[in-house]
Amino acid sequence: MLVRSGADKSLRRWTIATVHWRLAWVGLLCDPQVPRERAVLAFEHVNVIPTDREQVLFDHTVIVRSEKFMAVGPAASLEVPAGAVRVSAPGAYLAPGLADMHAHPYDTDGLPSYLVHGVTTIGVMHGSPSVLDWRRRIRARALVGPTIYAAGPSVDGYPPANPLFVSVETEAQARAVIREQKRAGYDFIKIYSILNLREYDAILDEGKRQPIPVWGHIPWRVGMTRILAAGQSNVAHVEEFFTVGIQDAQFEEVVRLAQAGHTTVTASLFAYAHMLESIADLPSDLADSEMRYHSPAGLSEKLPATNRAIRRDPQSFVELLTGRQPRMRRFLKMLHDGGILVLAGTDTETFGFPGTSLLGELAELRKGGFTNYAIMQAATRNAGEAVAVGAPTSERFGTVSPGNRADLILLDSNPLEDLANLCKIRGVMTGGRWLPISEINHLRDSIAARNRDVHPFVGASTASS
Repeated sequence: MLVRSGADKSLRRWTIATVHWRLAWVGLLCDPQVPRERAVLAFEHVNVIPTDREQVLFDHTVIVRSEKFMAVGPAASLEVPAGAVRVSAPGAYLAPGLADMHAHPYDTDGLPSYLVHGVTTIGVMHGSPSVLDWRRRIRARALVGPTIYAAGPSVDGYPPANPLFVSVETEAQARAVIREQKRAGYDFIKIYSILNLREYDAILDEGKRQPIPVWGHIPWRVGMTRILAAGQSNVAHVEEFFTVGIQDAQFEEVVRLAQAGHTTVTASLFAYAHMLESIADLPSDLADSEMRYHSPAGLSEKLPATNRAIRRDPQSFVELLTGRQPRMRRFLKMLHDGGILVLAGTDTETFGFPGTSLLGELAELRKGGFTNYAIMQAATRNAGEAVAVGAPTSERFGTVSPGNRADLILLDSNPLEDLANLCKIRGVMTGGRWLPISEINHLRDSIAARNRDVHPFVGASTASS
């Protein structure tokens, strides 16, 4: 798993010129007299990893205006607009911000932790009015956090797997729920495992009518061939194929069906890896340095009484996990090789911690045979394309391309050479808002101080360096 060192968390050695542009940029963002369209930022002499092609654009300038990438070109020839705030970063690498497309934040405490680890977009896979409010506040710059795409409350059959889910028992109920979630402003529908075929078909049909994409599980009574033929937009865990009994001999045929149905698949490999780590050494999980930034609700998921990794028969559970892991990796690689958009997603905060979980997910993809470039695409371009397919009028993100939302990470070294370089972050931009790493860490420290008394398992060893 990729781990950020204490040195990487510390303040970078900024030059006097850098301090000046930081102050100027903060002034542009905070001064209500300055129109937003005049807030122009130019990253000069950076090496750009655009992720729309396997190439590094050396010594380039990237210009951001009005929360979007305005221009990308060679530093020697691209003209910087007058009055732009200039950020000169020779030798640094600029890449799209990362996307965790399967997240379950309990509250806003973990949002800065996504950013500090380079995650500028999250897909919240069980939403609520509170999540919609966080999304609005982030867009208005009243709250610091990644851009949120939100599913509505999960839609399930009867009895629902969770009391927080919406249970539908008729076709009419199913259609009404889809229309209601569309009106509420959710970005997609999340379905769960106990739906009957009639209600499932109604959800898919109503989703196309509205339109709003359907993401989520493979309902047990529907099965994988039906959901692929129906054109379900996304399967939220590769594990779902194995839960409904896929056999290795079926891999190639299922890949062909996914191609025909244009279904994307979120890997979510990290959940298995994290559960195995927790079974092996739960005290180390509780003592993780990220725990001090975790909300009380997040802490509760890690405690022995509620931890999903702790089972009555741990040996059998370990055998299940370790037996499926290589099969899931192999099948996921076949999906990727077949042109299926594979997304990175973690199921955090249920598993792991915001931000670091995604780094763990990328490490799992590497174990599955993905190249570093394919891994970067899974966490950037693929997420943007998957959202665009279901919501063609939404803003684009995931590549450093003119017109796309200006999400980026500025790194010391090239992540295409070594994924561990994703930990060497100078700062992030989310929705056109530039945040040096030191400022995000300061915000995280204030959250840790507020929650200190409710984290009894966090000791002095987890204090920030």
